[in-house]
Amino acid sequence: MHLRPLLLLSPALLLGCRRAKTDPTGALDLEVWTESAPDGWTEVKVDVTEQHGAFMVSAQTETQGAYLSVEEVWDPSGNLVMSWEDWDSSDEWIGEPFFAWYKDVFFNWPIREEDGPLEPGSWSVIVSAVNDAWVYKSADLDLSVQRKRDTEPAAGTVHVWLVYAKGVTRESGVQDAVEAAVDQWRTIWAPYGLDLEVEYGDMPGLDPALPVPGEDSDELLKLSRRGNGEQIIVVIGETVDGDKWTYGMAGGIPGPMVPSDRSAIAISWLVHAGKDASFDDDEIRVFGGSLAHEVGHYMGLCHPVEDGYASWDALADTPACSDQSSCEEQLGPNLMFPYSICDWETCSVQEALTDDQVVVSQQYSGTL
Repeated sequence: MHLRPLLLLSPALLLGCRRAKTDPTGALDLEVWTESAPDGWTEVKVDVTEQHGAFMVSAQTETQGAYLSVEEVWDPSGNLVMSWEDWDSSDEWIGEPFFAWYKDVFFNWPIREEDGPLEPGSWSVIVSAVNDAWVYKSADLDLSVQRKRDTEPAAGTVHVWLVYAKGVTRESGVQDAVEAAVDQWRTIWAPYGLDLEVEYGDMPGLDPALPVPGEDSDELLKLSRRGNGEQIIVVIGETVDGDKWTYGMAGGIPGPMVPSDRSAIAISWLVHAGKDASFDDDEIRVFGGSLAHEVGHYMGLCHPVEDGYASWDALADTPACSDQSSCEEQLGPNLMFPYSICDWETCSVQEALTDDQVVVSQQYSGTL
């Protein structure tokens, strides 16, 4: 991994003009600007007040061969509170922002209960650009900061724009099944102080073999630009990337609240409907769980254990089990378990969230 320069907190060069888009009646305010980072990194300043409960920093680049990550987070008192080095060789997983995998990075703070509450003052988030050899690379950045006004940290509403791809609404019984699954999703979330508001729409030009969010999909980028800035976009198609086994895929852990080709969650209705392409009650229940699961990823939740049983999320109240039997016994009922546990007739109920998982969900900037 690359090293930080000694001039860590020096002012960023060629700083662009921030343009604020503040809605005094809304729950999110937004600042956007462009910036050149000739040394391959920049410091993003985030000023928060007592009314703010969380913020999200987003960075995107069109510079060829540049990959973005968050390297460090500094609090208003000048303390380093999070670093990529905390996770570089760890067997725990806190999300994607500290790994330079994409041409964009989306970082929500605070993440866990121990990271909050959000201290008023000026925070610093160090964003870097590297090449595929992990060497700093000069890049032009599109940056944004969103700050969430949060008067009730233990309760929140997630606004979803659920969009059908081409031809899906003509499939017999699919709309009814989707709406029943949404009701199940709402039931799953209700005990945890998470409310759900869903607006339905169509995108007739979107291939029902949905693209994978983040793989340079112009259609998902166009769709995200039509959103209102406070909605998580869920797209219902036949398959995700043509795969016959994938229930769904989220655009990020966490996912962005600004337009990008990762600003969506792709969900297959056909995989949920099974071989006969017709929904029964159990399939609708699993469908609702998949919606809650994938949007959970988008809100920053990781699998409590990954396939292979050798890495875990960074939450204290999800046990670090080490084999299939113990993991299914201890974590199988968890909403974020990495796979469905099924026999020939039905699938187990997987709808539980731990206290720490609820905090991550509530602290996401899109939980309003």
